[in-house]
Amino acid sequence: MVSDPPSPHGKRSKGIRPIVVFVTIAFVVFLVVAIGVLLDGDDTPPQAAPTSTTRASPPTTTVTSTVPATTTSIREPESTMTSTTTPPAELTVGHWVAFAPFQDRDDEDRLIGFEIDLLGAIAERLHARLEWVETDAAGLLDGLEVGDFDLAVGSLVITEARQRRADFTGPYFHRQHALIIDSTVEDRALSYAELGEGDSVGVLVDSSAVWANMNLEPKGVTVVTFEGGSSNALDALRSGEIRGFVSAVLYPLIAANGFPPFVVADTAATDELIAFSINVESNELRLVVDEALNGLIADGSYQTIYDRWFSDRAGSVAGG
Repeated sequence: MVSDPPSPHGKRSKGIRPIVVFVTIAFVVFLVVAIGVLLDGDDTPPQAAPTSTTRASPPTTTVTSTVPATTTSIREPESTMTSTTTPPAELTVGHWVAFAPFQDRDDEDRLIGFEIDLLGAIAERLHARLEWVETDAAGLLDGLEVGDFDLAVGSLVITEARQRRADFTGPYFHRQHALIIDSTVEDRALSYAELGEGDSVGVLVDSSAVWANMNLEPKGVTVVTFEGGSSNALDALRSGEIRGFVSAVLYPLIAANGFPPFVVADTAATDELIAFSINVESNELRLVVDEALNGLIADGSYQTIYDRWFSDRAGSVAGG
């Protein structure tokens, strides 16, 4: 058999193979060296862009504000505030039986009065039982501070000094600078607008005196200051020595027709608001009491209770 003649490319192919092998090996060596250089470099991982999860969480320490709560403005009855706190099953109430018709006792020694009825309606809304603990004026806030009471009530006017010791709910009574007259001596239609030159009114040394000096004296009205309580001023009304007696302190009693023949002829608003007092650490209780009070105002129950005890509506916080 005659074999085929060798291909003219045979020798060339054998010469190229070593070159290919050499190039391949060189390339592999280059890759290994390059990878080694990279691995020997900076091993710090690249920094990711900061996200919200890298921010420090705020401290959980509760900070108590040193600014007194704004309690001198009336909370709106249409408030939509709803509390998630479960109302207590029982409320211990420190109270002071001092000022009718806010608090009094009937012939059978039972507690009666505007504050008694109003707090009873609030407790009914909260499905809570009230335990009444009687004390004096000083004992109301003292008892709150040491934890004897959950809540204190006793015609407490909200003041800066009291706000430093206790918290207050929204107000339930607005005291007035009442123009009080003796209805057997003076016409019931007398008003502040009618008072002028030659007229005289009595005051005690209190906020009503300041108001009368600012608002009546410039009109020529003589403001007569009485000391030692209101009895001397009322005697002066009976005798006709003065035409009227301006008093915020006596306003609730006279507004309740509690001391005839003296009546309220006219009123001017004060900034004196009466409210329930609660321990400063019991914010949850204040919220649920406020919610119940606002509910009573919104549905008219508050005004019904108010009208049960007062004939003059100026002291109502319901408005209208």
